Amino acid sequence: MHIRTVNPTAHGQTNSYDLGIDLVLGHATTDNNIIRYNMSDNEYFTLMKSLNYEQTQYMFDTIYQLKTSQHPVHRFLSGGAGTGKSYVLKALRETAERFYVQKQTG
Repeated sequence: MHIRTVNPTAHGQTNSYDLGIDLVLGHATTDNNIIRYNMSDNEYFTLMKSLNYEQTQYMFDTIYQLKTSQHPVHRFLSGGAGTGKSYVLKALRETAERFYVQKQTG
């Protein structure tokens, strides 16, 4: 797995772009203007347990940057087929959503 930074605006993307839909990471539904992907707690915990050490480190480092940075966070994740990129992206998306929903309602 290779980790680099990337700037999505340089590739014609905007802040409202949902990469998750293109990556088939879940079906978004709206509920009071909050995007939900409908992953149960059990699915989430199973997904998190399935990540290896490198994937977990990447995921937690990215979430830490999202929580602490005053600037947009740009990350690049690559690797060969079957290395778990989709699992990492699902874990990132779900963890970030859970954090921001909790922050918004908390």
